[in-house]
Amino acid sequence: MRTTTEVLHDHLMRRLSGDVGGDIEANYDANVVVLTGSGIYHGHEGVMNCADELARLVGGGSFRYDETLVCEEYAYLEWSAVGDSADVADGADSFVVSDGRIVMQTVHLHAPLNHGVTTAQRHGSIPPSRSLRTARR
Repeated sequence: MRTTTEVLHDHLMRRLSGDVGGDIEANYDANVVVLTGSGIYHGHEGVMNCADELARLVGGGSFRYDETLVCEEYAYLEWSAVGDSADVADGADSFVVSDGRIVMQTVHLHAPLNHGVTTAQRHGSIPPSRSLRTARR
């Protein structure tokens, strides 16, 4: 059985590489519940709909994982993204992992529109992510 750290790491690596379908199949329980500011999503189709919504906001933007914490079956992720039409400076997700699969996720983000300013004009390149940390009890 995969640990929460292994599941989260695989989830993040697959998302960075654009493998959303593979991520959903490998890492999400068929009955997952995702809670977001825009609604509640259920199952694999719901995860795909949630991913599609994020893609509409930031397009082919660059993502950075700013902070990751894992404690037993729980995980927390702070992230940011720079996109063509919107940026996310304060994304935050939480996860519950059971039997090697994500069974619950929350997603918070604020993505103001960029109003025609290019990514290069705003930020330049995004620095590399920090490493995954696991809490000890």
